[in-house]
Amino acid sequence: GFRDFPPEDFALRSHIQEAWRRVSRRYGFSEYDGPPLEPLELYVEKSG
Repeated sequence: GFRDFPPEDFALRSHIQEAWRRVSRRYGFSEYDGPPLEPLELYVEKSG
């Protein structure tokens, strides 16, 4: 399943993520956001 974050935890998580973004941008990285779920076929093919 998916994890829920109560407001206090979400605020801390957002603060940490924003710090990562600032440092990443400083060193020339660009943000990428991929899909949270992958097709089942991807895992079936890779696991044999």
